[in-house]
Amino acid sequence: MKKDYIIDKTFRSFLAVSILTSIMQQVRTMTDGIVASQYLGPDALSAINLFMPLDSFMYAVMTLFALGASFLSAQDIAKQDFSASSRQFTVAFISSIAIILTLVGICTLFFDNLISLLADRDIPHIYSLTWDYVSVMLAAFVVQAPMVVLCLFANSDGNPQRVTLSMLVTLVVNAGLDFLFIGSLGMGIRGAACATIISECVGFGILLTYLRSGKCSFGFTRVKNFLSIFRHILSEGLPLTLGMMSSGVTALLINHIVMEYYGDSGLFVIAVALQILAFCTMINEGINEIYESAGGMYLGEGDYSSFRQLLGRGNTLMVVLVGVVTCAMVFVPTMFLNIFGEYDTQSVEREDRYLSIISLVLIPYFIIYVNTRIHALLGFKRLSIVFNILQAIALIAVPFAAATINKDWFWWAFPIGMAILATIQLLTTFVLSKRSKLRSRLLLLPLLPNEVSTKLCINYDIESVKQALLDVRAFATMVEMGEEKTNRAILCCEELICNILKHCSDRVNGGCFEVLITDFPDRMEVRLKDAGKPFSPTAFNNSKTTDESSQGIGLRLVKAMSEDISHKYMFGLNITTLIFRKKKY
Repeated sequence: MKKDYIIDKTFRSFLAVSILTSIMQQVRTMTDGIVASQYLGPDALSAINLFMPLDSFMYAVMTLFALGASFLSAQDIAKQDFSASSRQFTVAFISSIAIILTLVGICTLFFDNLISLLADRDIPHIYSLTWDYVSVMLAAFVVQAPMVVLCLFANSDGNPQRVTLSMLVTLVVNAGLDFLFIGSLGMGIRGAACATIISECVGFGILLTYLRSGKCSFGFTRVKNFLSIFRHILSEGLPLTLGMMSSGVTALLINHIVMEYYGDSGLFVIAVALQILAFCTMINEGINEIYESAGGMYLGEGDYSSFRQLLGRGNTLMVVLVGVVTCAMVFVPTMFLNIFGEYDTQSVEREDRYLSIISLVLIPYFIIYVNTRIHALLGFKRLSIVFNILQAIALIAVPFAAATINKDWFWWAFPIGMAILATIQLLTTFVLSKRSKLRSRLLLLPLLPNEVSTKLCINYDIESVKQALLDVRAFATMVEMGEEKTNRAILCCEELICNILKHCSDRVNGGCFEVLITDFPDRMEVRLKDAGKPFSPTAFNNSKTTDESSQGIGLRLVKAMSEDISHKYMFGLNITTLIFRKKKY
């Protein structure tokens, strides 16, 4: 039996949904770019690309609160503290809207300066398109802010299906309106922006139905310590989103360097490259959402071994995906240029070479990206911030210096600069691991404490159950729970395991269920996970009438003998937690 069956099932179950959700956010932008460039020419894509630095910065601000709060919420849910989860949600929702409204107001007040910052007046046709697109898209941020918070909280709550539905409807509506507004009604690039706003309003409405359904583990609540929670969310979210914030500034400066040295043609290549980079980033963001939701649950449980295994699967998949995209850009760059409306033979021949070279930045970029996010997730915040800053410097300073010396060196500077920085980061991680007494098999994974715990993966047969109960007894004896508490733990585990054997439907394809036992200073926790239909042992009928006196006896016994019992259906799993407190407490 695979010891990591539950992890694999959780990862597979939510991988497609998480990636699809993240991809669709970028696909909306790509759809605008593709449809606009086909009807209005390559300059339309360049204008949308010039908007991306502002878009990246605003999205990072939204995600700052959403990621930080949803990560904390996942840990709260793992601990069955739903009131804390609601407080995180309330603060994140209100804060993101308030700050985005403030930023949109500032952008509107200084709109002329904003457009001059994004685009070059010396390229009037692109400047005009950028003006038209940005003037409408500012309104989209007001809808996106609460939408991002709801999306990430729904994922952390273990219910991404509603998010997927919302994103899918948004994508379809956006694509349809793009063709209607741009192709049929002749609204130009403003039509693409209007399509985005309307489609996101529709998607947001779908998410609101989930919030009002009463099925989620969070909601609006009164918050007495608003500022304290606000600061806590910022401290968690800033390292996770600093890279996105810096990417906006980086893209802005790169655009200006390209406009200075290469004009329209270079700007188009950068636009295509950034669209592909953003697409790959969204795929990785989908995997990161699993890290932050399911991973947050594991961290909240103290199950560090499962967290390591989760990271290993995600990182392997990231390497494969980025490798495939890199190969496609190196060997068939013309395909990407054609997709975005470039068909001029002379231009394509030159731009092919530029795109092939810059594509080599993807692998080292994502090595840095993944490591930085994981460092931040695990609390290595200073290290994460340092490499976010260094990444921005490498993407700006190295190409600028290269272009100053020799224009042809500009495109090679991107992959070379990232490769050097990736090497430095890996060496830094290696040195830190050597200085620590703790070890990890994977260099890319920052080290976690080896908690006093044991994880049992149990087959659906009596012999496996017998061995599991012996293991529970051995662990309880080792942590000195005492004979009475040990016997209680054995009886409770036996009853719940038998209940899983009777009712769990996940018996096919070598399935198993999991028991995690963890020692804490004041208590021992026993956590059972199975992939069967939702069933709460805490929600059975306590009635003791004649007709029901023989029903639910075992579960009533578990409730009486454990000092605390809780249940949560999360990530397709029944998660039941038993607590047995130590005598000295």
